Amino acid sequence: MNKIFLVGLFSLLLSPLANANMGEIYGFGSKASSTGNTMFGSTDESYTTYYNPAINSTKPGFHFSYGLSWAKYDFKGISNVTVTNNALSSDPGDVVGDIDTTSYLDHFNQGIGSTLNFGEDFFIRNLAVGLMATLPVARVAYLDTGEPFKPEYYNYRSKTQRPQVFASLSFSPMKVFHVGAGLAFGSNLSGNVQMFATGSANSVSSQRFASTIKPTVSPYFGLLLDLEAFKAGLTVRLPAKNKIDLDTTARARLLGPTNDLPLRLNSLSTVAYDPTEVDLAFTTNLTKKLWSTLELSWFEYGSFEGPSVQVSDEGSAFLIRSSVPTTPPMRSIFVPKIGAEYKVGEATALRGGYLFRLSPVRDNSGVGNLVDPSKHVFTIGAGYDLNKAKWTTKNVTIDLYAQLHWLLSKTITKTPGNEVGTAGQTKVGSPSYQIGGRIYGAGASVTMAF
Repeated sequence: MNKIFLVGLFSLLLSPLANANMGEIYGFGSKASSTGNTMFGSTDESYTTYYNPAINSTKPGFHFSYGLSWAKYDFKGISNVTVTNNALSSDPGDVVGDIDTTSYLDHFNQGIGSTLNFGEDFFIRNLAVGLMATLPVARVAYLDTGEPFKPEYYNYRSKTQRPQVFASLSFSPMKVFHVGAGLAFGSNLSGNVQMFATGSANSVSSQRFASTIKPTVSPYFGLLLDLEAFKAGLTVRLPAKNKIDLDTTARARLLGPTNDLPLRLNSLSTVAYDPTEVDLAFTTNLTKKLWSTLELSWFEYGSFEGPSVQVSDEGSAFLIRSSVPTTPPMRSIFVPKIGAEYKVGEATALRGGYLFRLSPVRDNSGVGNLVDPSKHVFTIGAGYDLNKAKWTTKNVTIDLYAQLHWLLSKTITKTPGNEVGTAGQTKVGSPSYQIGGRIYGAGASVTMAF
């Protein structure tokens, strides 16, 4: 009973695993996603509330955007490695098998953004409000961490299957200088579980679960210098943590009609962690038809908090041991990005971009197998202005994009001993395996300006 109950408990505690917002992986909006997920790629869409809220003060009137994004995963297969051992199961020794790398659900998401600028003559110059939300199509969220010890591409399981909300305010203290601030909304979950399990024919099993969801907010800030032909932007995001705190009281009558074995635990886990992020971007018009943008982003993954469960025994009949931390050593990373757009006639724009994201995982040789390979990301796209093409009297633009994520191959070699250091046994993933693969993405969005 204890093993079955704890497996279910740990599965709940580790969900949903989401370690950074979706904009870091795919971008928000087709224009930004086609120009390397860059800040200034979003200028004409309403997703600037996420990228840099200060940009909203440069766009007069009301803007509205709606978009869809899709991605499919193709990770390397992993076979003939240790999949469990005596430290993790009742098996007497190492069990060798294959790891399923095909169970990651396709990313299919919708995004809605809106901005409203009250104009130059408002009592606060160019006061602008922005609101943006993303929501998976066909579900509100998908909660699945994958196996806690087996190889897991942790950035691609539940992270891209969750709702996100961003809200912002901005204004212009000077004609060429704009400032903004926003809030990213999340939640923490606290719960209480009471359970009675019995094998006696004279009694029945029962369970009660109560939980409270508390909202959390994480601030971020944006600055913009707008000299028309040249722009510079800075965005700073503070870290955000989503945690689950669960108190468990369970009783079991399994050894006879009078035996009542208590199980009392407190469990705590950080299930979502967005690191501190700093984005510095520049854009310029190279010609009347061509503009380009350069961006450098920094992510403080060195302070990353993984989903390891901390279990405190508070008076169980049997000693309940805590799980072994599975978060590998992490490092902070820089991500360079480049994007460009070329006008073809009055109504059509062609776009392209590139970024390189170094793996934030420093070493996977120890306990656990949370993996995130370094990758090259190539992006392309196109936009069509229906107003300039004389199709509509309103400003309506349709944008498309496609992305290829090239995850670099890397061999992971595990150190001797199992997860608790027992010699003669091996860790999950031993002796070695390769990570890498491809991600294929595409999307479309429509933007209207009034």
